[in-house]
Amino acid sequence: MKRIKTLAFGTFKEGVRSKQFLSVAVFAVLMLLSALVMSEMSFAERKKIVEDVGLSFMTLFGLLVTLYVGMELIYKEIDRRTIYIILSKPVSRRSFIVGKYFGLLLLIFTHLLLMIVTLSVLFFFYVGSFEVHLFKAVYMIFLELSIIAAITVFFSSFTTPAVAAFSALSFYIIGYSTSIINAYLAKQAGIFKLLMGIVFGIFPKLGYLDIKMEVVHKLPIQGSRFLYGTLYSVAYIFVVIVLSILVFDRREFK
Repeated sequence: MKRIKTLAFGTFKEGVRSKQFLSVAVFAVLMLLSALVMSEMSFAERKKIVEDVGLSFMTLFGLLVTLYVGMELIYKEIDRRTIYIILSKPVSRRSFIVGKYFGLLLLIFTHLLLMIVTLSVLFFFYVGSFEVHLFKAVYMIFLELSIIAAITVFFSSFTTPAVAAFSALSFYIIGYSTSIINAYLAKQAGIFKLLMGIVFGIFPKLGYLDIKMEVVHKLPIQGSRFLYGTLYSVAYIFVVIVLSILVFDRREFK
């Protein structure tokens, strides 16, 4: 556990030294500009639009950080040959993968925290209140990015950074389209439906975790959605990380 913690904090520190905080600064500027542009609108319109734009930007920048840091998570260690030093110590490959993942997770959490604080401050000055209900959407965004982080770690465990980023992004896009795919499959029958169901079953159900619209328009959200979303995310991440460990265990370094 101590080795995993050391690897996690090492990954987090390295990620912080990247362009993470630059993206937070860009996010703050964009949100400030959007608030100024919409200053002539009515209170209700301005509030909803700033919430919607803020949460969308939060997802976008969070995704970029996840892919940017995650795609080179393992490749950097191999390229710099520091992987030999790490694994020559009493650090198993399992601990290496888990430590790297938790480090990326900590980075995502910090990134989202900084952005929601920025958004809350802007809300206070331009809307006059703190919107606590936004944290519901941020929590689900964190679950989405946690899944994408696990997928990025999986692909980075055996391929190049570019392929890892492209593959994880593909999973993200298809993951948001699962409801459309399921509607299409519902009209099919026979072996085709079964095979396509199995194929698309590997993609995460990110659309189910997306509650931005409900939060912005203050629509009712069942508590079971948070519970199911959490359990589903943890289970999906567990499977992907186990697969990452199995793949990385069989990888040879030259």
